[in-house]
Amino acid sequence: MTTEPPGTKLRGPSWLEGPFPDLLIGAGGAYLLSVPILWLAMSGAVATDWTFTPVWIIAILINGPHYGATLLRIYEQREERHRYALFAVWGTLPCAAIFVAGLYEPYVGAVIVTVYFSWVPWHFAGQNYRISLMSLRRSEVEISPLAKRLLYASFALSFLLAFLALHIEGSSGVNAPPRSALYADLVLLRLGIPDAIAGALILACAAAYLFCVFGAVAILSRRAGFRKLLPVLSLILCQALWFSVPALLDATQAWSIRSLAFAAIWISAAHSMQYLWVTFHYAKRSAARTRLSSYLLKTTLAGNAAIVVPGILFAPMLLGTSLTWEAGLSTLVFAVINIHHFMLDGAIWKLRDGRVARALLRDSDTDLRPPAIGSTSRWRRPSAALWAVASVCLAIEIGELVRHQSQQWGANRTARAMFTALGLAGREHPVQRIRFGRALLKQGDYAGARIEFERVAREHPSVGAWGGLGRALEGEHDLPAAADAYEAGLALTPNDAELLRSAAITRSRLGEYGRAMELLAHAVEVEPNNPRNQQMLERTLRKIESSAAQNAP
Repeated sequence: MTTEPPGTKLRGPSWLEGPFPDLLIGAGGAYLLSVPILWLAMSGAVATDWTFTPVWIIAILINGPHYGATLLRIYEQREERHRYALFAVWGTLPCAAIFVAGLYEPYVGAVIVTVYFSWVPWHFAGQNYRISLMSLRRSEVEISPLAKRLLYASFALSFLLAFLALHIEGSSGVNAPPRSALYADLVLLRLGIPDAIAGALILACAAAYLFCVFGAVAILSRRAGFRKLLPVLSLILCQALWFSVPALLDATQAWSIRSLAFAAIWISAAHSMQYLWVTFHYAKRSAARTRLSSYLLKTTLAGNAAIVVPGILFAPMLLGTSLTWEAGLSTLVFAVINIHHFMLDGAIWKLRDGRVARALLRDSDTDLRPPAIGSTSRWRRPSAALWAVASVCLAIEIGELVRHQSQQWGANRTARAMFTALGLAGREHPVQRIRFGRALLKQGDYAGARIEFERVAREHPSVGAWGGLGRALEGEHDLPAAADAYEAGLALTPNDAELLRSAAITRSRLGEYGRAMELLAHAVEVEPNNPRNQQMLERTLRKIESSAAQNAP
């Protein structure tokens, strides 16, 4: 969180892009309006009820471009790359190194995810603080040192509240899981602050937070009217709803917030819109011909490419490990991309930077373009190639949406084609393929289901894959192969009672009663209180006795 040089009076229109864009997007007014709307319109929904389609659309069209805006700011022009070389190169390489380390060492991966989640409240608070200062300066509100310190402290304490709530003892975070499971989720490694200590710290921080908020507002209100303070008040309220209030409620377990408006995807969308609002204004001031449509297109391409390219390069079929996109690779990519974004953002948007201050704190005719460094013609051809690659990356992200919708609508041919295409791009979806295969089983398409289960069982063997393959083969009346599929699943998880019963039934239908008895006896040991096991065991015994009687001389 940094400010402009002291003693600098920067004059210009109070609005950056106009009153409505500034209040609704820059000051978070649209988010604040959405809170009661979502609460009333979907009263029974909770934060986790956001479905795949709106989440993916927000990720592609809002969150992705917000990463892309940072990349364009640093990497698009040679002069900017030279100016921020320390961060563009020497800050990026360590991020790449820890990403690779996280692929091979689960604990490192969990640390990366923990750092990301712990850093998020600080990053959001820093942006809200800088926008607050920018609004006050553009409105020519005199900001006393005390008011500035109190305002800064309010955002810093909001971060601290969120941090303490995240790392309190007794949370659901556990150590990083082994990578042998189909779902190798990367989880938070919380500090486990004891409840008594965390409770005292949270109460102290909450009291200090309220004191700083009301103190800053009281001092500023003596020097400015409501209109000039409205953006700052809106930003303070956004920060409270995003982190301070949820942190207090979560830590004290006083009340559970049940609204879509408090979901991470919705809050991050509001934050990302803020960022695009600021960065577009800066880009427009730096290049007179910058249009919103072309700017959003470039940021969308760049941001989505930053997420897709690492997933392709480090897919299991190329440079990666057995960690697939849906089993943890996507989480790791997302965390590292965000950490990289946080680092770059802190370096390039300092209000004490003369060019940034001239663009954001006042409007003038001063040329904000950085001084040219040699010829840039040699970059044109590589740039065209990079934009082409970025377009393919965006197509991959859209393909994910098409895949999901095809599954939802039962468009099986399209879904299978998208699974194949995404697999070529390193987006293997073993869990989604299993779900797709089960849907095909319900539709009676046993041959189609077998194809899906066979691929998953071959490349990412699991109980779900082998069990599904067994049922598909049973549907095709290939009982020997079905029995072998069930047994292959049991080789992975010997104590899966459902698989034991399926294998026993198949062996019994094949007349292999001895093996069926062994499997059922094991099922009884695993689930001694399940009456199905005992009933199946007794039924198999009767079949054995009947068979013996028929074969008697």
